[in-house]
Amino acid sequence: MAKKLKVAIKAYSILLTLAKIGVIAIILLAAYSFAVEDVKIVNVGKPFVTYEGSKIIINIPVTIKNYGFYNITNLKINYEINNKTSQFINGSSLIGSIPTDSIDTFDVPIAIDFEKIYKEEYPGLYHFYNRDTLYANFSVSLKYMLGLVDISINMNHTFDWIPPIESTHIYPPEDVHMNSSLYFYIPYEIKTASYLSGSAEILGEIKGNGEKYGNFNTSLTLGTFYKGKIKVHINSEAMHYLITHSMPLKMVGNISLLGFSIPFQKTYHWGAPLDNLTYRVFNNGTLYYSFTDSAPYPLSMNVTKIYYYKGSEVGRDSSLYNVNPGEHVEKYEKLEITKPIDKIKIIFYEENTGFRYEEVINL
Repeated sequence: MAKKLKVAIKAYSILLTLAKIGVIAIILLAAYSFAVEDVKIVNVGKPFVTYEGSKIIINIPVTIKNYGFYNITNLKINYEINNKTSQFINGSSLIGSIPTDSIDTFDVPIAIDFEKIYKEEYPGLYHFYNRDTLYANFSVSLKYMLGLVDISINMNHTFDWIPPIESTHIYPPEDVHMNSSLYFYIPYEIKTASYLSGSAEILGEIKGNGEKYGNFNTSLTLGTFYKGKIKVHINSEAMHYLITHSMPLKMVGNISLLGFSIPFQKTYHWGAPLDNLTYRVFNNGTLYYSFTDSAPYPLSMNVTKIYYYKGSEVGRDSSLYNVNPGEHVEKYEKLEITKPIDKIKIIFYEENTGFRYEEVINL
């Protein structure tokens, strides 16, 4: 009995040794596959971008060769993306499997959640407006040799971050008009990333010298280089002031994009058509006034003087002349009235834009 037990133990020991040798052989075959590069990442392709809801998906094509002895299973890629100063995002993607004797290309999806970026970067929102260089570190993990061996491969990749809003430009106001209110248009250009689609709105207020002067609005097509005009409405209480005062005006508002309100701020120079208007009546019956056309368009001026005495109109006269952009005007006009007067109303009317400015001089 003891002899049989010794034989059995010896047989078991031999089988266990053979099994170990077999496992070692399999592991060596797996190691050999990697050593001779039968299993390797052969290419990392150019990233392409897709858009899903509030997420941008950066897809990086990765080609893996498996000419080894076993199928690759549980292929998983962990990634960490940084710019020069901080970590941008990290995550993982489960890819699948690659049978032996094949080459497969997988799109590694890196989901960038704009909501997260929005919360972290508001109100500056650097990555909504600015390009960046991102450095990606990938760790490719897989099971090999019937799932008995875990293998990890590291690689690095650099790619450019393209922001949703690539560039914005505005130009001097044009198409100025005035009737019951003053309004004009500001030509603009805005380039948005090609991965966007649909439309967006820009809404906001016009501010200057700490005051609100009006509001603006426009809509634009996303995913392209768009040219349009922003319509600006000036408040009735502010329009007469702006006719005679040049200043920098700020457009302060938001772009509705990706479900977020993205701050939009631009400054442009408002050139007043009757800039620095001054006037007075001399004792010799001469009206003096001066101004500079600081607007980017010529003026066709009609200046009317209405004379009053004790609340009643007793006469009027007008003068017509053209003014070029940048031209300074100084006028001495003889008052064409022989009756007694105690008040003069001066009306400056520009025929092309329709703007009207009135002043009253009490004598």
